Amino acid sequence: MNRKNWASLIALTLLIPRLWASSPDKLPKHLFGSVDKEAMVTWADSLYQTLTTEERIAQLIMPIVYPSADAGRIAHEARRTSKMGWGGILYQKGLLAEQIKMNDELQRVSRVPMLIALDGEWGLYMRLKDAPRYPRNMGLGLNADNQLLYNYGREIARQCRLMGIHINFAPDVDVNINPRNPVIGTRSFGESPEDVASRSLAYAAGLEDGGVLSVAKHFPGHGDTSEDSHHTLPTVWADMKRMQRVELYPFAEYIKAGHGGIMTAHLRVPAYEEVKLPSSLSPAITTALLKDEMKFGGLVFTDGLEMKGVHASGIKEVGLQALMAGNDILLGPINPEAMHQELLRAVQDGRLSEALLRSKVIKVLYYKWRLIKQEPRSTATAATIHKAIWTPSAEAQMREAWQASLYYLHKERATLRDLRSMKHKRIAVVQIGKNPVSNVTRPTSTGGAGSKIDYFTWDAISKSPDRLNSYGLVLVQIFQTTNLPTQALTQIGVKKPLVVAYMTSPYRVNRTAQWHKTADVVLIAFEAAKEAQEAVLALLAPSMQLQSPSNELEPSEDPEDPTALTRALCQTQPARPTPSQGFAKSSNLGRLNLGKLTALDQLALEGIHKGAFPGCQIYVAHRGQVIYNKAFGTLTGGVGSKPTTVNHLYDVASITKALVTTPVMMLLVAQNKVKLDGRVGHYLPELKSTPVANVRIRDLLLHQSGLPAGINFFRDLIDPNSYEGNLIRYNPFPGGIPLVGKAWGNPHFGWLKEYISTKPSAQHTLPFARDLYISPSFKTRIMESLAETNLRGVGKYRYSDLNFVLLQQIAERVTGNPLDEYFDRYIARPIGAKVYYRPLDHGISIEQIAPAQRDDFLRKQIIRGTVDDETAACLGGVAGNAGLFGAASELGRLCQLIMDKGVWQEQSIIPAATVEQFIKTTGVGGLRALGFDKPRKRGVNPAADSASEQTVGHFGFTGTAFWIDPAEGLIFIFLSNRTYPSRQNTTLITELLRPRMHQTIYDALE
Repeated sequence: MNRKNWASLIALTLLIPRLWASSPDKLPKHLFGSVDKEAMVTWADSLYQTLTTEERIAQLIMPIVYPSADAGRIAHEARRTSKMGWGGILYQKGLLAEQIKMNDELQRVSRVPMLIALDGEWGLYMRLKDAPRYPRNMGLGLNADNQLLYNYGREIARQCRLMGIHINFAPDVDVNINPRNPVIGTRSFGESPEDVASRSLAYAAGLEDGGVLSVAKHFPGHGDTSEDSHHTLPTVWADMKRMQRVELYPFAEYIKAGHGGIMTAHLRVPAYEEVKLPSSLSPAITTALLKDEMKFGGLVFTDGLEMKGVHASGIKEVGLQALMAGNDILLGPINPEAMHQELLRAVQDGRLSEALLRSKVIKVLYYKWRLIKQEPRSTATAATIHKAIWTPSAEAQMREAWQASLYYLHKERATLRDLRSMKHKRIAVVQIGKNPVSNVTRPTSTGGAGSKIDYFTWDAISKSPDRLNSYGLVLVQIFQTTNLPTQALTQIGVKKPLVVAYMTSPYRVNRTAQWHKTADVVLIAFEAAKEAQEAVLALLAPSMQLQSPSNELEPSEDPEDPTALTRALCQTQPARPTPSQGFAKSSNLGRLNLGKLTALDQLALEGIHKGAFPGCQIYVAHRGQVIYNKAFGTLTGGVGSKPTTVNHLYDVASITKALVTTPVMMLLVAQNKVKLDGRVGHYLPELKSTPVANVRIRDLLLHQSGLPAGINFFRDLIDPNSYEGNLIRYNPFPGGIPLVGKAWGNPHFGWLKEYISTKPSAQHTLPFARDLYISPSFKTRIMESLAETNLRGVGKYRYSDLNFVLLQQIAERVTGNPLDEYFDRYIARPIGAKVYYRPLDHGISIEQIAPAQRDDFLRKQIIRGTVDDETAACLGGVAGNAGLFGAASELGRLCQLIMDKGVWQEQSIIPAATVEQFIKTTGVGGLRALGFDKPRKRGVNPAADSASEQTVGHFGFTGTAFWIDPAEGLIFIFLSNRTYPSRQNTTLITELLRPRMHQTIYDALE
């Protein structure tokens, strides 16, 4: 089908409203079988009549909210909830007490009670990290104990009701028949449609008998894909016959059993939808197949609408199309308020009929009657919830589930009997591969006067194989599936009883390996979680209790969880160098309570849990001493990503302005080479007849020049004849790449060979990105663009990158040196600061650098080791506005130089009077100092509210910040790559994590 026909079909779909009945007789029987339908209908109808059109629309939107106990965040979400009147909320990533505290307030201010949802396929722990953790579905599915699964569902329902949760987006009923599936895997109950259906129904019945709506996902089936709908639009190539026999079978059984919710996936399914339309937006799939053919009358949820799979078709009004397709609840839109306005316009112009709107809202109200009005309200509070969740019976059931999830490839019953009878006097446990968990409870004996248990790494055994001779049985825990010492393992198995436990996904295990035959027992634990390891070790010590993680967060990534954001991996290390070699030598920390700085750890964890950044570094110095220097998370947040260390380098973005260009200008002002009241045209004569000629250097530093925020210089690198339509548009379009805000880019363009080459040459000598080189002559085009730029609001504050591009040109003109060379020679090198422009040119390994973003539009690569900022890239990676790379501890040296008024180790690097002049001179409204940002007295404060008026600092676009407070002697540095993989991630900003961290330091002052 050509593009014209496709567009016509989509338009026709949007213009023809279809009405799906909300009759109470069609509601799923398992959940609604005993409901007083007359009372339910009366309540729903009467409430509906009191709602405005705006309130009715809001009932169909379920935004994602990140729980917090912070009063400011709760107040913000309460105002938002009160204003919009959402139909429900999906909470993500937090702690039990945080969520219950926030939820109580949001329900209080909501006129209509909200449906609260959990994405908890393996319990609350999947989103709330101090809740009980349960195993993945696959191990329980292979166990074939439906009673256990029913009891498991009932227990999860109990925990949900205590939390005020009404919906669990589980079970996952996908049949995982593709071992390369990147997103389902062990989330599935198995590879047999019949087994998946049987296990799913048992779990769903437990949930719904406990008063919680189950939601089967991902319709029509995500089990046979090799791509992840979070990132693209996967295709299921099966024909209708195969779909009915495999993918649709568990859904059909779920519907027959009368369960209540289904989630539609963002998949392309040609068997049922000819055009390239996500199944979640397809009337042919969501209505004709699911509702009409399969007779589902329950609540239909979209999968998350922030996922890239749903935007792949280029449909602009995704929310409207999803409702027209047959969905009832719009889950997790990128901008819920904007989607609300989109739907309101559709009602006003008749594209979304009042009748269709009513049918959907009434159905939602029926579910609210059943799940909220007909169920007892929890009385748990933030203070009592932990104890209420972690009951002895809950812990016992958790242990039972983990032990039941162990899957035996083969086993010798005699060996297991010997374990239970404690026949062996000495048992060795050997670990192969890196164990990602450090807090596993390890029994040292089998209990009482039983066997003694010793633990070894494979490295230790390989150096001294005879160490195992005195042990009666060996248990090998395998954390890797490549480069296994199979010959040595075979020899162990020949000599003595051998138990092998794979702590990894079964799809990574060679189940038919010949060496397995020499082992007495081979089992798969599916994951390396603390609880999984303890379940394996419990085979040795049957009386061993799995330990509750109630008082700590698990410090490791779960490599098998494609839906989870990386949990914090914290590395602490003293800054290089130690305080005595250059910082002030005072050992008096004054009023600072170091113990209270542990709150920084929790904020870092919060940021990682909420997806604000994959990893970060936090650095604090007080009165010249480094008192906190830690790294959290990983470099990318992905499967197998390396933990962030305090030595990794980050692209610090606009911090470059304050810690490179500004100190350089300090030196030039002190040397009288540049005057603060000098004019741009004086230093750059080629700009004398242009609008910028009369701008003062002072106004460039204060962002009062009147220049715009930036210019897309990269447009002039692109051949205008190489693409169709506009290069950048402000609505989604087929093949478009989302950029920042509402902007979308067309990636189908070609470079002007005059400026860009894929290989270095005599003409193209500067790096633009990996395998892309730019001509130095392009700088002339940049200066021409600056010369053509009109000024607006001269003398008023208007932040602009262009100010510091001009300052760079001035500095290079008056010194005769490139900015990076001058900065390194006169500032960085004298204080030993290992910070770099173009770090790859300095021999820094790319593995030592955190990636900044996945740029699918302009450079079409992961930006790592070359500058993220496009303006700086157009200048070959060295710019006055961006381009610096460094670790927090190295930036700490530059900050300490500013703190100590330009003095380092009793040597004056920058004259003290000049440093003071730059810090104390402020612009309009006191918003900026010369080259620095300042705390705000009005509006959103980028710094701590307790920071003194002397404080200066700066933010960076990639997710960085620093603040220097001379009054308190405090330095705070935060580095992250919040823009990886996408610049659209604004959680770091909306959650105010940087100013909250900064405030935490002041809170430690007593």
